[in-house]
Amino acid sequence: VRKILALDTDELVKRAKGQLVLFPTLDEVYDYLAEEMVKEFAKAAKGKKVVNFIMPVGPTQPYRLMAEIATDTVCRKLGIDRKCETADIPLPGSGEQSYEAVAQKIWEKPSMTQKAAAARMGTSASRIRTRNVLDDETVCECEEVSVGEVKDAIERLQATTLTDLRRRTRIGMGTCQGEFCACRAAGLLVQAHGCVEKERDDLADFLQERWKGNFPIGWGDTLREAEYTQWVYKHVLGVQPKAETSASE
Repeated sequence: VRKILALDTDELVKRAKGQLVLFPTLDEVYDYLAEEMVKEFAKAAKGKKVVNFIMPVGPTQPYRLMAEIATDTVCRKLGIDRKCETADIPLPGSGEQSYEAVAQKIWEKPSMTQKAAAARMGTSASRIRTRNVLDDETVCECEEVSVGEVKDAIERLQATTLTDLRRRTRIGMGTCQGEFCACRAAGLLVQAHGCVEKERDDLADFLQERWKGNFPIGWGDTLREAEYTQWVYKHVLGVQPKAETSASE
């Protein structure tokens, strides 16, 4: 979607001058999503690794309709004459109860992160391990994601990158766009896979992608916060994109 919605320099100038900027239609957005999903299906057919391409769907989220339209578009492009049935048949883990009721059924006194997990996963949230106090600690304050939920995504859902975790848990999709949670999640990936260099590069790429979403509105307090984030990650933690690292060498 970012490729379609990306604004070039001329369009940014027009926006700054208050002129009309044409955005793609909803059909164009879904066509793009469908093309990307079809490519992933083709990889799977050839035995190649497939990136987790998951639309955000929950038992009470409006995104369900978005996912239905995207899925129907994919089926149409693949020549499959079937309609998405998630409006009538509950998704695995979803039900008629509210997420608060689901959380209370799983945990005696659910925390905010546990309630948020129940909202995202329904009854499947019971799979999140809470073996110790650390598993209940928060990784992402914006989306209220716990250490246990991140570990579950890594171990059970084969999330191997920060982008995988974003799609599985919504890490990095909140107000701070990964400013605070990305490094914590990267640390959990290091614990799971034991490769510091790989996760450092992944962290740099992840933050760069999140910046693309903020770039069109990068002025005022937003730009000042972005500059601060860059200073912390680049000059204090030594995290920077590969291109900049190669140039400095």
